[in-house]
Amino acid sequence: MKTFSTIGAVLALVLSGAARAAPFVVPGTGHALDGSTTTPSSLPLFDGAGRIGAPLNPPSLYSGHVSAVTVTEPGAYAPADLPLTLTTAGNALGQTAQIVPSGYTVTSATVTAAGNACPASSVFTLAGTGTKIIVSDGNGLSGSVVTVSVGGTAGSAADVPANPVTLTSTTSGCTPPEFSLGWGLAGAGVTLGGWGYQTAPAATPSGSSLSAGSVATVVATLTTAPVNLSSELIPSSQKGVPSGVAGLDANGNVTANLLTGKMIAGADAFANYLSDTFAGGFDPARGYEADLIGGWRQYADGTYMQRQVLQQTDPYGPYSAGCGYALNMLGSVYTSRNPISEQPPEGGATSIVAMGGFDTAAHCILFGNQQARLVLPVASYTATSIVLQAPLTASQAAQIHPSMYVTTNSPNPALSLTNTAGTLPKRNLYAAVVKTAPAAGDTTIAVWGWDVPSWGTGASGQVPQTTTLDTVWSKYTSPVVFIGGGAASSAFANNWYAIIDARDLIPSATNKSLIHQFTMDEEDGPTVVNGTAPANSIYFQGHSMNAGNQPAALTTDSYEYLFGGDIPHHIVFDGGIGNWLIDGDNIFVPSLKQQQLTTDNPTQSYQIWQMPVGVGTKNQFQMVLWNDSGNPSAADGWQRVVTHLGPTVDGAIPADGDPGGSKQGDIEWNVGANYGSISLCGYATTCGLRVNGDGTVNISGAVSAGAINSSSLTSTGAVSGKSLAATADVSGATVTAAGKISGGSVSTTGVVSAGSVSTSGAATFGGDITIGAGGMLHSEGADSIDTGRILLSITSSTSSFEESARLWCRDCLNSGQASGAGTGRWVFKDSAGTWRSDDGVVAAN
Repeated sequence: MKTFSTIGAVLALVLSGAARAAPFVVPGTGHALDGSTTTPSSLPLFDGAGRIGAPLNPPSLYSGHVSAVTVTEPGAYAPADLPLTLTTAGNALGQTAQIVPSGYTVTSATVTAAGNACPASSVFTLAGTGTKIIVSDGNGLSGSVVTVSVGGTAGSAADVPANPVTLTSTTSGCTPPEFSLGWGLAGAGVTLGGWGYQTAPAATPSGSSLSAGSVATVVATLTTAPVNLSSELIPSSQKGVPSGVAGLDANGNVTANLLTGKMIAGADAFANYLSDTFAGGFDPARGYEADLIGGWRQYADGTYMQRQVLQQTDPYGPYSAGCGYALNMLGSVYTSRNPISEQPPEGGATSIVAMGGFDTAAHCILFGNQQARLVLPVASYTATSIVLQAPLTASQAAQIHPSMYVTTNSPNPALSLTNTAGTLPKRNLYAAVVKTAPAAGDTTIAVWGWDVPSWGTGASGQVPQTTTLDTVWSKYTSPVVFIGGGAASSAFANNWYAIIDARDLIPSATNKSLIHQFTMDEEDGPTVVNGTAPANSIYFQGHSMNAGNQPAALTTDSYEYLFGGDIPHHIVFDGGIGNWLIDGDNIFVPSLKQQQLTTDNPTQSYQIWQMPVGVGTKNQFQMVLWNDSGNPSAADGWQRVVTHLGPTVDGAIPADGDPGGSKQGDIEWNVGANYGSISLCGYATTCGLRVNGDGTVNISGAVSAGAINSSSLTSTGAVSGKSLAATADVSGATVTAAGKISGGSVSTTGVVSAGSVSTSGAATFGGDITIGAGGMLHSEGADSIDTGRILLSITSSTSSFEESARLWCRDCLNSGQASGAGTGRWVFKDSAGTWRSDDGVVAAN
């Protein structure tokens, strides 16, 4: 019976029973192996199925593998053929070897353009590879002989120049010829020796496209040195499992997730800077959980090849599937449902309707009031530490890093903070920042010091008290600390910050930047390509902000946009014709920078404020500022324009043209070519009161007022009020005042009714003058009151006049006045009802 101690050709040991029908002879030994072979300990070597059943000793199995390769013929290749691919023959019994080029050398050269003034047998050199070429006549003319004297070495295909190539010459005045070079394989190396070969495998190079080129020949050297399978093979049971390796799919892609504690991707720039700048190579401000992507391959002068991030994405469905790039700041718990068309599709038709727009987003940000990483019970505090009630577990300690926020539930009783109703209260809670990371089992956490953010005193050595606990922000009944993000007081979805080095804004010989324009966020509208889009086929939004579903929860000082700081222009509108600069619930501002009044566009609105009014019908009441061509005969320009400010009811709200709706009374400027004037007009058409540019007042209709005081008052209609006063004239169809009427002159074609009338000039009345009880009619000039009244009409109307009434009697005579000498006397009514002349004589004619 044969015994087995050392096995060569490992694949022969795992052949199936059918493959071992005939005894197997171990190469180089003459020993035959069959079913009767045993191990030195008399165990059967093979089981009933023909597989090795005994333990292998030693674990290194002798087998043929490639230990070296030799280039016997370098070949000649065009630069475009490189790098060469060396294909090693397969190995049916074991692992296939891998062979790669280790360099290239020039093996042929032809002149493509002759040189000039170069001596015979000139030697031309290719810098970087050490290649030397000799040309018999120096210039490479017809009939010359070109010889590659030194092929040189190019370490990789990247070091091989494209044809044609210009070499250099040391001869002054010589212009070297141009060459087409052929490159051969300078050497090859074994990256994987493989195992299980019985004969040396062939290594076949890729083909040559060079004119008159040739293919290299590579010979492999086979050895039977031991191959340790434990270092050459990876059992399938160790693929894709913990402590094993990731498997590959048919395309060579890693099938397992890439999971690392911290990733550093090509970040030599970070690593060197950090190691040179910070103790231990770590910057606490960076964040202990930050992945780094940055510069790599440091050059001799200290520069780096920088890196960029380009993500190509195609979001396709609701929730996070609708996000190309999602950033969710809600702690470490996996958040799969970004709010993109947020409806579970399992609801069928109902869900489809509720999804609304079938949205997708290139960039999604989800943030909110993320929870604190840890909320730990506290026993006490010192000026520089937290004393915990229980030791930290390994998990808890691992989550705490230097520079991490810490907030207590302990107020500072010494602070007296005043809050404003409707706004967030000022947060009076002691807080700190972690100084050093604790370890598992620690009962203390070191901090840099304590105070109340924003409102504290800044005094060192403060120690949070634990007697009075917070009831505004939390209601724990014992002291605790909030550690991590949830210990913060605010959360920003984005925080853009521009840093500008003033040294590079001043021209100098040391400037390193020419950037002087800074834009926090540029958003360009949709650019249509490949043709003209149909009208109204694109619904485009710039910024769309919604203040949420519970407005009552918002503080009274909440806002959507704040434009702050000291800057010449907070908002700049640059619209086009027919655009709305502002289109709001109740204010509308059209863009009119290129709009003007024309024959086709005789009216134009400029600003519109809208106010819903009424119950049930809820009419729309618009206050409109608009222009029209109200002075058409004036010269083209501002003088042709009448400006209106007044309300309209209902109607459309146009961006250009007439404001529409039912126009109400308004204020108008420059009506009737009265430039510099302002008028009050009914229904935006009929003006009743105008103040002229010189301050005079013109009333084209009846006037009724509590008091009118003016240098002059002129009305073509009735004038009425509590008092009328003018330093010049008062005139009107009728003049009525409960109090005094005064003026330089008073003139009326109708009735005058007043408590008193005072005039320094003429008072002319076409009707009756009625003066109330206790009033008087005073004139510093002449009064003319109904000169046609005679004594008979006066005495027959006794009941029409009160005691003290004074009238002009046209046919009354003075005592003793001769007939024909002129008639007419003032007469008055005494207490007995008798009419007498001023001298007391009973009136007579």
